[in-house]
This record gives sequence, C-alpha cells and structure tokens, in this order.
Amino acid sequence: GGVDMKRLVRFMVIAILGLILSLNLTWVQAQTAQFAYQQGNFAEAQRLLNAELEAYKLQPNPLKQAQTLAWLALTQQKLGDFLAAETSLNQSLALIQPLAATVEKTRIHAQILNTQGTIELAQGQAQNALITWQRAEQLYQKAGDRLGVAGAQINQAQAWEVLGFYRRSCNTVLKALEINPPECEQLTPASLAIIAKQPPQIALIGFRSLGNLDRLLGKLDESVKVLEMSLALAQEMNSPQEVGKTFFSLGNTQQARAISAETLNQPQNAEKLRQSAADYYQKAAQLAGEELLLLVHLQQFHLEPSQDLIPQIQAEIASLPPSRTVIYAQVDFAETLANLKAKNPQTPITQAQISRYLEKARQEAVQLQDLQAQSYALGTLGQLSNSQGLLEQALLIAQAENAPEIAYRWQWQLGRIYRQQGKIVEAMAAYRAAFDTLQVLRGDLVALNLDIQFSFREQVEPVYREYAELLLESGTQEHLKKARQVIEALQIAELDNYFQDVCSTIKKDNVEGIDPKSAIFYTIVLQGRLAVILSLPDGSLVSHITPISQKELESQAETLRRYLQEPDRLLSLKPISQRFYQWLIEPFNPQLQGNTSINTLVFVLDGVLQNLPMGVLYDGEKYLAQKYAIALTPSLQLLGPKFPQRDINALITGVSEEQTVDGRQFSSLENVPKEWKSLQSLLPSSTLFNTDFTKSNLQKSLTDDSYSIVHIATHGQFSSDPEQTYLLLWNQLLNVKDWDSLFQLRNRQQSGLIDLLVLSACETASGDKRAALGLAGVAVRTGARSTLATLWQVNDEATAVFMEHFYEILRNNPQLSKSEVLQKAQLKLMETANQDWAVPYFWASYVLVGNW
Repeated sequence: GGVDMKRLVRFMVIAILGLILSLNLTWVQAQTAQFAYQQGNFAEAQRLLNAELEAYKLQPNPLKQAQTLAWLALTQQKLGDFLAAETSLNQSLALIQPLAATVEKTRIHAQILNTQGTIELAQGQAQNALITWQRAEQLYQKAGDRLGVAGAQINQAQAWEVLGFYRRSCNTVLKALEINPPECEQLTPASLAIIAKQPPQIALIGFRSLGNLDRLLGKLDESVKVLEMSLALAQEMNSPQEVGKTFFSLGNTQQARAISAETLNQPQNAEKLRQSAADYYQKAAQLAGEELLLLVHLQQFHLEPSQDLIPQIQAEIASLPPSRTVIYAQVDFAETLANLKAKNPQTPITQAQISRYLEKARQEAVQLQDLQAQSYALGTLGQLSNSQGLLEQALLIAQAENAPEIAYRWQWQLGRIYRQQGKIVEAMAAYRAAFDTLQVLRGDLVALNLDIQFSFREQVEPVYREYAELLLESGTQEHLKKARQVIEALQIAELDNYFQDVCSTIKKDNVEGIDPKSAIFYTIVLQGRLAVILSLPDGSLVSHITPISQKELESQAETLRRYLQEPDRLLSLKPISQRFYQWLIEPFNPQLQGNTSINTLVFVLDGVLQNLPMGVLYDGEKYLAQKYAIALTPSLQLLGPKFPQRDINALITGVSEEQTVDGRQFSSLENVPKEWKSLQSLLPSSTLFNTDFTKSNLQKSLTDDSYSIVHIATHGQFSSDPEQTYLLLWNQLLNVKDWDSLFQLRNRQQSGLIDLLVLSACETASGDKRAALGLAGVAVRTGARSTLATLWQVNDEATAVFMEHFYEILRNNPQLSKSEVLQKAQLKLMETANQDWAVPYFWASYVLVGNW
C-alpha cells in the first residue's frame, strides 16, 4: 500500500512553477494581455501582444518592441510553438543590440535573457538556462534592479534543482532573499522573518521554493510550516494561480508525510495524511492552470486510481503543447497504467495504448531536442516492453548527455534482460556498470537526483541486491569479494538516503585483515532467500544461502523482537532465537570452531536484522554473547583508523527529571542519578545534568575539552525517519541531523574524535522495521569511533548496574577491546545475585556500533 513517491517527485521540476510568471508580469503594460496570460488564456494573450507589437512598430519604439517580442516568445512557448518563440526571441535580441547603452536598455536586455532561460529550461536545457540566468543577474546588477537580481537568482535555483543540486538550489534562494549566511541547513525563525519582509511576490515564491526543497531534504514538518506562509501571502495578494500552486505543493508534502507514517507503522495517521493530500489536490484543481491541472489529476490518480480520471488525463495530455513537464507526465501516466494492468489484467488498458503514450512522449522530446527526456521515454518503453534494443538506444543517449541518474536505470534493466536470457557474463557486466554508475552519482551530486531520491526502495536498492545475488550464485572467491563490496556499498547508500546527503566518509582498503581475532558476517536479504558471507581473519570468504521469503523473515524477526521485550517469554524466545542461529551462524561452525583465535564476531546487518541483537542467538545451550564478543557496523568502509588507547576522560550528561517537550511526555529516570554518581566515582569526568544539559552547554563542553568518552543518559529514539530520531536535552529535542554540527569542531582533527559515545536509556522506535538505521545514522553522524546504545529501553536499575560493570572493566583492563568489555559486562549482569537479569530482556539490549 501507500503512495508511490517515485511518481510524486517526477514533477518536482515544476516545484517553483510560478517564478518566471510572477517576476515578469511587469514586462507588459497592457493589462488585458497580462490578465489573459495569468488566466492561462495564452491564445488571447498572443493576439493582444501582436496588436501591441504593431503599435510599437508605428511609433517606432525599438526598446518597447524588443520587450514585447520577449513576452510574446514566452506566450508562444506556452502554446508549444518553440520555433515561433525562438524567432521572436532572436528578433528581440537583434533589436536591442545596436541601441545606445542606458539603464532602461540594460534592464530590458536582462528581462529578455530571463525569457531565454525560461524557454531553454522548458526544452530540458537546464545547464544553458543556468548560464543565461547568471548573465541576466549581472545585467540586473548593472541596472541597479534589486527585484530583477532576486528574480534571476531564484530562476537559477530552479535550474540547480533540475540539475540535482538541491542544497545549492536552496542556498541560491536564500541568497536571492538576502539571508546571510545562505545555509539551508541552518535556517532560523529569524531568517524566515527576513523573507516575510520582502516584496510579497518575491516572499511567496521564496517560501514556496524553500517549502518544496524542505520536502526534498526530508524536513517534512518544516515544509508544511513554510508552505503555509507562502499560501497566506498568495491569498493576501488574491492570486488564484499562486494559491493553486501552493495547494499543489502542500498536497505533495502531505503525501510524503503519509509515506513516512507508513514506514513508522502508523496506518491511521498515514490515512489521515493521504486524505489531507487529496483535499489539497482538490483545491489546487479548482484554481490551477492547464499544465498544473494535469499534474494535480495525475497525483489524484496515484492516490486513488479511478477509471473515471483516465479519459480526463488523456484529454489534458492531448491538449497541452509539448514541454518537459508534459513529456514526463506522459511517461508517468504510461507507467501508472502499466502497473494497474499488472495488478489487474482485466483492466481495459492495452499494451498498445501504453506504448502509444511513451512513443508520443519520445517524439515530443525529439521535437524539443530534449535528449534527457528522449532517453527517459525510450528507456521506459524498453523497460515495459522488455526490449533490449530500445534500452541500448536509451542508454547511449543518457551516456552522451552525461546523465548517470538515468543511465544506471537502463544498465540495470539490461542486466535483468541478460539474466533472463541466461547470458550471465553480459548480465554481470551490465549490473557492474549500473553499480559503478551509482557509486559515481554518490560522489558527484550533493544529493541524489529527484527521480532517485524518493524511490530508493524501488529504484536503487534492488540494483545492489540483484547484483549481489548474481555474484553469490557464481560463488568464486573473486565474486564473493565483489558481493561483500556491494553489500558494504548498499549500507552506505542507505545512510546517504536516510540523511538525504552524502554524510559518510568512506575509508578505502581497510576491510582485509582488519583484526586477526575477528570474523565478519555480511547479511543480505534477497528475493526469497537470506544470504550470508563470512569473512575470516586470513581474508578467505565463505557463503551460505537459506531459502526464506522476506515476509517470513520479517515476521520471525518481529516475533523475536517482541519476545525479547517481554521478560516472561523466555520459553517462547529460545526456539525462535535458535532458528536465527541456524540461519546465520550454524552453517559456519566448522570455520569458527576450526580457528580458536577468533573471539569476536562483527555483523554488517541488512534490513529487519538490524533491529535484532546478535548476542541473543541461541545454539540450544548457550547464547552467542556467552561465546563471543559481538559488534555491529553499518559498513567496515566507514571505520576510521585504529588509535592507541588514550587516557580516559569522560563527559557525563543527561536528563533524569520528567519532561514534556513538543507535546511528548517523557517519564523521569529515577535510577539515572545513581548511574551518574557511580560513573563519577569510576572515571575522571565533567558533568552536564538536567537544567545544565542544553545544546549550547553541550557544544561548548565538546569544543573546549577533549573527551575520550561522552556518556548521555536520557530518553531518545532511533527511527527510520531522521525527523523522529532524537535525544532529549533539557526542554529540547536534539534531532539527529543536528549532530554533525554539534560534533564537527572536534571532527576536524582525527585526534579530537570521541573514542566512545554511550547512549543510555534510548530505544528503537516501536513497530519500525528499519529503526536501527537511526542508530547507525547517529553513530556515523557524530563521528565517534564507537557507539554503545540500547535497542530497547531497559529497566533503569539494571542499566545503572550494567554501566557500572562496563566502565569498571574498561578502566581496569586497557588490553581488552570495547566489544570484549561489553561482553564481560553483559555476563556479569547475567550473574547478578537476587535478580532475574539473566533473562535476555535485561542484557541483550546493549549493542556496540562502529570500531570494536
């Protein structure tokens, strides 16, 4: 179930749809032509402009003539007559060129360039549009036109967005609005207040741009807030078109929130948000111009695929002139119809109908000379018809256009076709090409391209999984090494996607022989199978595949997780825990038992397995934690170099008192003061407790002193949604996205890195299958070498005792690794007299992430 975000985002190309129109309306003094354009009556606007042009020829007034020709070009482009638009634009530039230099000439020249950029962008030439708008900005600067400068910069933001550079786009909008420093990540209420003081037509566009970009960056609550500010301004200005566009943006954000709610297993909230999205689309439909109306109807169709909407969408596509937006709409519509047909073969939709839309989209892309759109339409046609030839053509175009975000999709689809044909060598080469292209994308773009960004599960993840599966089927040492590399890369890509940025720094060539006492388990969930690769200290690799469906694996994992959190379910827990032992560990017992030097098992876990503590796996007699020290890592490529143990110096912090923050209730942690007191007696330390535990105090402490350990005892949650991953400070929630700025001063020098971050009393979000992504995200975001955390919130009396054991063993045994210290503390807790703490609920929750 749920909304398909791939389709939602395909139309973010029009995220700032109103920019050009709002900024250029002053070009034409004739109110009737302006009004006709605003109402979307472009044919009438063209007729009036032609009449105005004749009047200026009679006067004669070449400046006004050039200005009117530029406006006419914009109207002709809206009517789909790109040839006429280009002719009008060239005539406009030819008229203005020989005129004497005046402020008025400079301003009108800038306006003409603004129009040129708009037409270039409509034809899919984002790079050319960007350069043209940069020239327009220079001319507006020269003419001293502040409003023009802002408009040209906001137009550039639109081009940056289409090119895939979302932060640069957002920062360009802030620059246009004179927000200094222009940093989207650090946008404050004061910055929003500055935007609000801009001229209304600039402020409303600025707010809408930022709201759309917040959505792309995953800041969904902020997106709603900022878009509502844009809506208020549009309503004050009594501009139906601007109100309609903002309603559309709000609908898109509510759809994104519905997806997030589903991920967090909140079906009622998701349904409520979907209804809210539908309401916004309904309002937008009543006010939108023709092009936007098509997009609104497509979004409504995705929310609820009603047969009644099909003829309406067909008619709208047929009536609209070609543009990149309309081409992408046709591709999207064809894909939606294909999905409907696949789910319900009785649907009266034919393959020929679907192919016709894609062929029409391709022809229009050729007409516009938009090569990226050509590749997109052609490749989708190849994908839906399983045509190797069409996919190869689409790939050639994408590569010639240097569009890796499109190229990898066709490489992937070719890999699938070759695999179906049994051409394994060709399939391997195509998958490798798709994988390599995704690695290039990671390095080259600040964030993944729009089409990729919101469809990670459907459009990116399967490339890694299918390629790994192909390599595992071969089973050679060389292919197993490559499969391990693919699994590592998938974990890193998941974290990049989680934060919507490239936050993690990859360390090269440190996977082999990383620790002579450690064996490393890589897991990957495949279609109907669970694959495990074991990497031994000598560098050799062994693999095993268990036939089990993803649904069954998830169901078993959720049951085990539930039993772990119910201390009285020990008898039910052991058999299911033994099942996981049989899948993950037992096949490798000959290798593990044959190498007595191995005392630590490290796990790179995939999917739902990330939510399980590996120490609880049961062999019928003992838990894994009773036999081995255990650590987790999102990826060995994220581990920093080893450092000699430093002197222990701890910062002990947290909140023990009851709190209500952002409408959430947090109970008091009664045993936390006892925990703090015990740690202070064990370690040289500084403290920040309760009212002192604020963001500014924490930042100051981390900047002023070099702590090897930071211990935080407070409520916190790890979630697959970064917005829901936080720590409780005094009267404030610290979101995971703020962590890097908090720790970044220390991280500039490796020697300043925190050796161990301990998060006591935190938990993974209930019912969230991928909540441990948040824990991995925290571990990566802080840059700490190791993070000790809890997967669920344990009785805080047991936590206080466990922490005392942990730090006592750490202090007195400098020769032990952190994973060995954790193991010994867990064993000691199990042996506590007069307590039932041998039950896994009490000791299994603690996990070590990172450098063990």
